[in-house]
Amino acid sequence: TDTASFDMPFLLGADISFVQEQEDKGVIFTDNGEEGDILDILKSYGFNAIRLRIFHDPGQPNGYQFAWAQRTEPYCDLVHTVQMAHRIKKADMYFMLNFHYSDTWADPGSQIKPALWSELSFVELTAALYEYTRDVLSAFRAEGCLPNLVQLGNEITAGILFPDGQTYPSDNWEKPAELLISAARAVRDVDPGIRIVLHLDKGGDN
Repeated sequence: TDTASFDMPFLLGADISFVQEQEDKGVIFTDNGEEGDILDILKSYGFNAIRLRIFHDPGQPNGYQFAWAQRTEPYCDLVHTVQMAHRIKKADMYFMLNFHYSDTWADPGSQIKPALWSELSFVELTAALYEYTRDVLSAFRAEGCLPNLVQLGNEITAGILFPDGQTYPSDNWEKPAELLISAARAVRDVDPGIRIVLHLDKGGDN
């Protein structure tokens, strides 16, 4: 459906952000030797949710397209991710969008700002984060494939958008909180029914 709101079921999900790249390279997916669509195979085993990551501009020189491996296309950008979102919706599965808020992988030790944001002041960075989150989700809404859940950042125990949004070792909690609040406000402004997810890399470490 076009609406993001839903009664929360038990979600059994998988991140299949690599699938487009794999399929373009000729990879096929099989179950017991029979070729099938990856989503159909996952659904047959009880999966009902899919996560996709999105980078700000993976085509930047230090972006995902080039920095981690040489790719012919900027996978995990808006265009590719919308294409996959349509497949998820057609398969009648829940869709979670994972904003990395970087041009490449974001993880506990590497929360690199998008290149286009590198010289922004903190006030400008907060505004850019809001506008980007809002604009991306608005694009999904216009395409009729709005996510049911949105993950703000990836593995954010150490914060986001370093160094401004780094939580430690400087014990700097106010700025990352302000950034996350700005991003969450953008989600709510597009559709208050979207569930917001915060992703900690040490969720099992009491």
